[in-house]
Amino acid sequence: MSKNFEFEKLAQETANVGRENVEAFIKSGAIFAKGFEAIVKTASTLTQSAAEKQAQFAKRSSTLKHLTKLLKHKIKLLKQTSMSL
Repeated sequence: MSKNFEFEKLAQETANVGRENVEAFIKSGAIFAKGFEAIVKTASTLTQSAAEKQAQFAKRSSTLKHLTKLLKHKIKLLKQTSMSL
């Protein structure tokens, strides 16, 4: 009987460890998902901001008649974009 009891105890401990591992795996997956969501949200915000600035540049550029003014405007846009990163 003693060996049977030890086997049952060992089997129960093994099952508990397995359950804890599954719970830890699920928790780590949830943490990963939240972190990845934050990364995607930040990337989306940066992409939208850059697209808006490019649209403004294109609109403004279409009204400029001199190449030097266009280049100065492009440099200004590049500085604003690099500062926002």
